[in-house]
Amino acid sequence: MQRFSGRKTRAAAPMPRLMTFTLIIVLFCGFVFDAAHAGGVHKIMLHTSVQTQVMDEITQALFHRINVAYTIEKYPWKRVLCNMKNGIGDGVPFIYLKKERTEFLAFTDPVITTGLAVYFQAGKKAPAVLSSFLDLKAYSIGLVGGYRHCEAFENAIDAYALKVEYARNIELNFRKLAAGRFDCFIESELLIAPHLASGAVDKSRFKAVANAFCKEKFYFAFSKRSAAKSLIPRINQAIAEMKADGSMARIMGRE
Repeated sequence: MQRFSGRKTRAAAPMPRLMTFTLIIVLFCGFVFDAAHAGGVHKIMLHTSVQTQVMDEITQALFHRINVAYTIEKYPWKRVLCNMKNGIGDGVPFIYLKKERTEFLAFTDPVITTGLAVYFQAGKKAPAVLSSFLDLKAYSIGLVGGYRHCEAFENAIDAYALKVEYARNIELNFRKLAAGRFDCFIESELLIAPHLASGAVDKSRFKAVANAFCKEKFYFAFSKRSAAKSLIPRINQAIAEMKADGSMARIMGRE
């Protein structure tokens, strides 16, 4: 026998359906962002060892302008690229545009352009300026391993048989340079700046040498297997707006 309470019950409201994208933002060892916007979830990967305040601020500003939120998860760099190929993640931030990557990634317009920083030991003989990569032939060079630098520099390493030694991170390379393990340390200005600004590196022990080396363009990119690639026109518009109104330059510390 069924009993009724006599009270009317209200039907539960239907749960909204969510489309899920995965947007991967990356640079070598990855993080992932879960973000809800207009019924979608976006995941973005960033590499922990190269994550900087500048990268964070630019990412926040860009996604704020297109009204997309995000969170982060960590993955090795090779795993990030593998995820992109398989459509497991959606997008990658601050990544170089390389021909082989265009097979599985769709790229935005360039977000920022930075150069290479070259450091020698203070008090040791160093060139006044480096005009070309061939000028490095006389020196041994420290680099961070695990990711590639600008393509022109990578090609010069092979073409001129430059002497290079790899370490796992920027701080270790500065320690090796201070100990005389190699003559100079080369790294992206974007990646090296926060280490110098934080006080983690004693700048008085090193001398920056001006150079005319390649400029590095960093992009955001999206898996061609992800619907989140539809965000590219909006991101391009946000990039253009930030460059036009000066906010990109302010974040980069150029004003």
